Amino acid sequence: MKTIIQYLTFCYFLLIIFGYLNMYIYYTFFEVEIYNYINITELALSFTSILLSLLIVATPRLINILLSIFDEEEEKNKRNPVVTLYKLLTVRRFRKKFSLWTKIKVLLSIVGAYRLLMLYIALDNLIPIIRAYNKNDSALLDVGLSSIFITLLFLYYAISPIFYKLFDKISTIFYEEKNDTFSFITMHIMLFLIFIFSFNAIKQKKVKIGYPLYEATIILEDKQIKTKGDIAFVGQTQNFIFLRNLKTEENIILKNTEIIEIHKKKVRKGNI
Repeated sequence: MKTIIQYLTFCYFLLIIFGYLNMYIYYTFFEVEIYNYINITELALSFTSILLSLLIVATPRLINILLSIFDEEEEKNKRNPVVTLYKLLTVRRFRKKFSLWTKIKVLLSIVGAYRLLMLYIALDNLIPIIRAYNKNDSALLDVGLSSIFITLLFLYYAISPIFYKLFDKISTIFYEEKNDTFSFITMHIMLFLIFIFSFNAIKQKKVKIGYPLYEATIILEDKQIKTKGDIAFVGQTQNFIFLRNLKTEENIILKNTEIIEIHKKKVRKGNI
């Protein structure tokens, strides 16, 4: 039980780091030092916007790690796709009819085809996204959180065996033998960082080319600001609202105490 609590504490600590990085990376694209505009509560809950995506990727493997605390050897076999496939291919009829070498070739063919298919799907989605991003194309509007997530997830599972072998070797530097937990944590940290950066890169690009997700009407004591045309709504924290002049590339940062009233509405489909 103590070990499980330690794992959960460590996971929460990682979530806070990823959540903060999610905010930091996005606002850095607008030259805003976001750590000056958030409080402790916002920092503690900063991961909530990306929590679902993180859980989808991490939960299956995290369960395996937790289960391995109780039965490490059994768990290794359960979470090894090669072992699982081998068991399926070595049923009685298959074992009698084919030689060991034939079974190995079939096994490798299935695993290889599975990886290549995922790599093809990932690249088929990734290349148009990169082209639209570089050209500041309105086609970028069709790129949502789910498409980024699925693309990276397929890419991850296609090439993960290569990186797992690499991290297994690196783990031997710190441990006497290869450490699965080290490889698991390192791989997923890398995946999350790539996902967070990609997500925020697309999000900020849409704002900068004139397609923000929200528009706002902000009423101050002496004037009214509408985020249309050259003025874009960038985001907000508990105490501040961030706008961007797309023409001059200058930021407008307003304190909530300066605002009498604000009306915000979503102006296009999507989640980023």
